[in-house]
Amino acid sequence: LVSFEEAVRHFEGRCIVKPVDNSGSRGVFFLEPHMADRAVYYEQSLTFSNEKALLVEEFLEGIEYTVEAFSYGGKHSCLALSDKKKKPGQYRVATELCYPPALNERDTTRLKQTVFRALDAIGLKSGPSHTELILTSEGPKIVEIGLRGGGFNIFSKVIPLVSGVDVEGETIRLAMGVEPAIEAKYQKSCVLRFFVARPGILRQIIIDPSVAAMTDVEYGFFVKTGEIVPELKTDGDRTGYLLAWASTRQEALSMADCLESCVHFQVDEER
Repeated sequence: LVSFEEAVRHFEGRCIVKPVDNSGSRGVFFLEPHMADRAVYYEQSLTFSNEKALLVEEFLEGIEYTVEAFSYGGKHSCLALSDKKKKPGQYRVATELCYPPALNERDTTRLKQTVFRALDAIGLKSGPSHTELILTSEGPKIVEIGLRGGGFNIFSKVIPLVSGVDVEGETIRLAMGVEPAIEAKYQKSCVLRFFVARPGILRQIIIDPSVAAMTDVEYGFFVKTGEIVPELKTDGDRTGYLLAWASTRQEALSMADCLESCVHFQVDEER
């Protein structure tokens, strides 16, 4: 254990600080060398930790990817792989995940192999896993591994859409002592994108009538009219979500763009 300032100096001021015992980007901040108010982010991050302990990590330059895998008998299968967009600045909140990622076959293989080696290293034999990693100039580097399915619709909806595998059902089969089917049946595309309205009081959500005719899409909202739209600092601050799925990545992205363009948020400045 070292002091916060010692840890920041170790990474020459450019690092990620996060609580050791939280999730959903709560208390996660990106620090840069020129920042004079690092102590403020230290105190803010600490408020999200029940243990009152923080991690200071190397900032990895590159695009973040997620790998949804299922393991059985020590064999690992990749069911879904995405690239992720995040809000720039101090708050590292994801605003979009697109399956599959815009990667060549070589880099896709490198990501999968890195994850599978890591799962072997930690001794995972059976069950779902959710891994986040960044493809740096030095190769793939793992950010974290969760021995669970991905959150917010990824486990329940996205994986079945892109792979044809009922991963919830297969997890139940595993728990019952029945051999699960862990290989993807096909590879299709899906976009999970989050609406982010400007901060203030949400007065109205205006949805173009053409949305009613759209197929292979889904959307929902986390904030009701009259409630406050907060500044985007954590996953819980997002305004809503949309899902769009299709045979190809470009088709899914086009459908997501079309749906997003049909949804408008009327927000008044909070007073």
